[in-house]
Amino acid sequence: MEIQRFQDSDICYKQTDPQTLKTVAFVQPNCLIPDEKVSIDEMVAAAHELSRELVDFKYNKLKGIGCSQIDTSICVNYYGTMFTVTQDMSLEAAKEAYNKVLRDAQRQKIGLKLV
Repeated sequence: MEIQRFQDSDICYKQTDPQTLKTVAFVQPNCLIPDEKVSIDEMVAAAHELSRELVDFKYNKLKGIGCSQIDTSICVNYYGTMFTVTQDMSLEAAKEAYNKVLRDAQRQKIGLKLV
């Protein structure tokens, strides 16, 4: 599947598996030097929108028939930090998931430096 871009945004997404429709959202600037960094709020809002579209497709278009494999969570790659956003997560919960992964990654980097 090809990479798709949100209109007038540096946020892109791609469905990585045609059966489960697993979707990854990430930042890919339109130009070589981006004007500004995409905010975590904007990234989470885009992931929520993608998740809502998948939920709508799964339950309203397919009516839930034969779609048990469809994954409605969105894997977000925010400047190298990977975390998952679901349709029913609040903005605060998604930010906390991001911060938790970021803290764990920092701990691992510190641990590697000590070894």
